[in-house]
Amino acid sequence: MKKLYIAILLSSSFTAFAQTGPGGVGNSSNNIIWLDANKLVGLNHGDPVTTWTDVSGNGNDFTQATASYKPTYRTSSPFLSNVPHLQFQSKYMELGPTAALNSSQISSIVVCAPRLSNPTCAIMRSSYSSGAGIGSNQYWGHYFNGSGTPSHVSHTRNSAGIGVASTGTPYSIAKKIMGFNWNGVTGNFRGYENNNMLTNVNTATSTPSGHLLTRLGSNTTGGPGLLLDGFIAEVIVFNTQLNSAQNNIIQNYLSRKYNIAITNDYFAYDATHGYLIGVGQEADGASTSAKGDGILTLDAGTLNNGDYVIIGHNNTSLTNLSGNVPSQNPVITRITRTWRADVTGSPGAVDLTFELNTTGLEPNTNYYLLLDADGDFSSGATSIAHTSYNGITNTVTFNGVNINDGDYIAIAAENKYIITKASGNWTNPATWNCNCVPGYGQSARILSGHTVNLNSINCYVDSLIIDAGGTLNSVVNSYFLNMQGNLYVNGSVNGTISLNCIGVNDPQVLNNNSGTPIDLYYFYGSNASLVTFNNGDFNIHSRARNNNGFIEASPSANVTFVSNASYTSIIQPITTGFGFLGDFIMQRYIAASIDDWSDMASPVQFTTIADWDAELYMSGVFGDDGNAGPFKSVWQFDNPSQQFVAVTSTATPINPGYGIEMWLADTMGAWYGGTFDSRGTPNSGNVSIPSGNLGSTPGDWNLLGNPYQSWIKWNTVTKSNLKNEVWFYDHNISNYTLVSGSNVLIPASQGFWAENSGSTASATFTENSKNTVSSSSFFYKTGGLLSDSGEFVLKLKGLNAPYAHHAYFRLNENATEFYNPELDAQFLKSKNKQAHNITIKTKDNKVVSLKTVNPNQEVTVAPLEIKVSENGIYQVDALHLDYVQDHFNCILLKNKTTGETIDIKATPYFTFKVTDINKTYPFELIFSNSSNACRTTLVTENSSVTFTPIENTIMVKTDFADDENVYISISNLLGQEIVPAKAVNTSAKYHTIATEGLSGVYIITVKSSLGLHSQKIILY
Repeated sequence: MKKLYIAILLSSSFTAFAQTGPGGVGNSSNNIIWLDANKLVGLNHGDPVTTWTDVSGNGNDFTQATASYKPTYRTSSPFLSNVPHLQFQSKYMELGPTAALNSSQISSIVVCAPRLSNPTCAIMRSSYSSGAGIGSNQYWGHYFNGSGTPSHVSHTRNSAGIGVASTGTPYSIAKKIMGFNWNGVTGNFRGYENNNMLTNVNTATSTPSGHLLTRLGSNTTGGPGLLLDGFIAEVIVFNTQLNSAQNNIIQNYLSRKYNIAITNDYFAYDATHGYLIGVGQEADGASTSAKGDGILTLDAGTLNNGDYVIIGHNNTSLTNLSGNVPSQNPVITRITRTWRADVTGSPGAVDLTFELNTTGLEPNTNYYLLLDADGDFSSGATSIAHTSYNGITNTVTFNGVNINDGDYIAIAAENKYIITKASGNWTNPATWNCNCVPGYGQSARILSGHTVNLNSINCYVDSLIIDAGGTLNSVVNSYFLNMQGNLYVNGSVNGTISLNCIGVNDPQVLNNNSGTPIDLYYFYGSNASLVTFNNGDFNIHSRARNNNGFIEASPSANVTFVSNASYTSIIQPITTGFGFLGDFIMQRYIAASIDDWSDMASPVQFTTIADWDAELYMSGVFGDDGNAGPFKSVWQFDNPSQQFVAVTSTATPINPGYGIEMWLADTMGAWYGGTFDSRGTPNSGNVSIPSGNLGSTPGDWNLLGNPYQSWIKWNTVTKSNLKNEVWFYDHNISNYTLVSGSNVLIPASQGFWAENSGSTASATFTENSKNTVSSSSFFYKTGGLLSDSGEFVLKLKGLNAPYAHHAYFRLNENATEFYNPELDAQFLKSKNKQAHNITIKTKDNKVVSLKTVNPNQEVTVAPLEIKVSENGIYQVDALHLDYVQDHFNCILLKNKTTGETIDIKATPYFTFKVTDINKTYPFELIFSNSSNACRTTLVTENSSVTFTPIENTIMVKTDFADDENVYISISNLLGQEIVPAKAVNTSAKYHTIATEGLSGVYIITVKSSLGLHSQKIILY
């Protein structure tokens, strides 16, 4: 009695939980092996099979490593048509020792077919170390017997080793379902073929122990033997004895799947519905809960012997929706998949539970079960409201449902959404099933196969779902979709759209499940609570604005502010108290140039050099590309001590508001251009640089950085004792260049230099400092002047070297020849050792790059010093002459080494030769209002000549008598004429000499009866 009690207890616990095994019978606790060829992936017809994966959840895979023994995968054959299976033609597979098979109860079912009519070969055999004496090595299994009367055999052994078998005759090469259910405790053994019970005896008492192996297609006595010549499609093994109801359900499941006629066929709708699950009861037990691998769980209440409910579905999409529903209020929509029930006996009411995660139905709404006799749910269907909804598992349950035999079943949900009925424009009522246009307070859904064009500058909706296969199409990238609810993209967004999230009370969530980035032109977060990019990829191409609440990027979302050669996406000014949460990707594009230093900054919080190291080559820094070599390519500037500090670790933070000076290069000689990014939470609100982190003396320099993903206007940054002008490092001159004036704009991710005008400096960047420019300009390669206040400039440049430098002069009536820290700017020396320098020396021996000049002073002398890195010919050009020319009679540039002097108002350039790079070459720039000092170009009392290079010409100005014979020529330094002498009409005072194709140093000569006037020129 005790043994019997245990058996009954095990049987009753079998259905305590929903069953996920074949047909909804069993689960991984007792369904020990489940091999289904239909679920093998990555195989083509004819491929050898190394592993037949177990889908029971136990990982009991059958394998074969030897190539000559590997079975072949087939998608179809004459023996098992249109279903995947494995062909065993002298092949076999094996499962090693499996503790769960050390059981005195085994149920085994195999779908198979022999290839020949009279072989003797093993289908499946299992070996143990003990339990059936000498027969333990082939304890239980299935085989084809070709001797005597050919038959199909399923068997086990009793403790004496005597085989207990069921024999199916006559032998047939047709596909078949072979199975047995055995209980070694009671000795009961039932054998089946196509669910026809062939044997039911109680003589098989034994307890197998020490499971060694189980083989498919081979005997288990020693090496491979009795090799199968046939086909296997599915193998199911339980370590318990199935009761008759459970066996019937699995047999019906396999019958429909493989189109095999069986005894006790309880499902009559094979032609349209499959993937069966079922519940039922017989005298020896019941199976009262079934799930299988679908979304439906079937639970029975009270069953009588012979009662069955078998349900199958039509395998259509779970996400596609259908309007084929009863006309009711509220309006509902169902998924296109339907189920159909075959009811045997009088099973009474059942419970149906549906998992909704993989369906196209809305979460947390009102759900309806639809029952209909003919499958047309729009007429005659019964609609049943759901009993309960579980928000944690997203499942809905209908309790006490009375199902009639043949009923079609569907699951529907209250239609909170306006859904598309055709492709079309958003603003066209014919696009939507309501014959209206969605607006605030109304949610919309774009169904599979439909494309909706965002065709208006403002389209409105609460929430929007885009089903898989559905498309929201951009017409103009600045057309807005204004949303008060959530976005669920399972289909696609075609093109670039603009999105305005303006939720009133609740947070908004943006979900991109499409696998493709959603491109946003404008993104505005106007939700007083929170807008979350919840999952998937989003690219913002123009600008983002957050004037109410926070914008969040969750860990499963990638939100990128895009930068390329055409534009850099920006963040507009943010309302105080709001900002960003989570990590965003802030890109910055820098165009190609020579390799050189560059001043850069990060627009995010809490990032380090490692963030850039993944994309930019570094030296002297341990990291992805960096190394500990002697050249240090990344530097910070310690503003208080006025010292550069090398960065030697990628863990070094990049602090908001501070700059980094980095050698920008891809190879020796070139930066090829490209994009790097900073990853983190975008800086917002005030970013302060306290006085203790800045220079403390007038004239001190500070390396700062734009802290925002936006251009900023330096003039509007709150600051104390810092000048309203900045300096950028310029690749084209390998030196620093001045930006001044009333509108000093600094690009995103730009580092820059600011000079102390007083002793205690401080700066606070604010949202009001931002500018809405979206240009990708980066001030690292200008080669020109960025200032809009028009300072007078002397530019030093070499004929063959790419380097240059500027000396700036500004008019101010308070200026003296001494250094004034509020008016002048000290020299900021380039880190490039090849850079040229032209600097100004004040009367108190300060070296400056910007000097103010008093226009009311009769004569102002500005000593200049020039230092270059290569010998050769150099030129000093006078730029922005219009700024000063009306304030002085002449501006003289004097080479103090040779004594040569020119009036740069008349000749705005001067050439000279450097022969010793170790020397400093002194010059003077003299601003004079004295007429006696301004006659440097006079040839005679009656004539004078000046030369001005203009692009591919030289403009020659003469002042001769009208009858004078004048000739102009150009020769090289060897005296060879390059441009032959040309007679000119002296009544015209200006003469143009073409120089196209000439480059280098030449001598231009003007010849007249009064003599020669010659001058060296440099042509480019």
